[in-house]
Amino acid sequence: MLKSMQQTKRILGMGIFLTFVLCACILGKQEYEIYQYRENESAMKERIVKLQEEKQLLLKERTQLKDSAYLEKLAREEYNMVGKNEIPIVIVEKKPDKEENKAK
Repeated sequence: MLKSMQQTKRILGMGIFLTFVLCACILGKQEYEIYQYRENESAMKERIVKLQEEKQLLLKERTQLKDSAYLEKLAREEYNMVGKNEIPIVIVEKKPDKEENKAK
């Protein structure tokens, strides 16, 4: 009877210990998931800030595109366009001859 009671206590103790370990594992997993969500949230907040800044730049550019002076400047600088009564000047650099390269 004494052995039977000791065995019952031992089994009960093991059951309590295993239950505690299982609860600790579940809690640890949940804490890790919360940590991941928080990391993801902070990354998303940073992305939102960057996208809002980009949106502001695009809105500013959209407003500028309604201005004919800005359009003319953009056409000249980005697309090498000239006005109606203007003559384009193209500067071509002379490439060195093959013989000059061999002499050097």
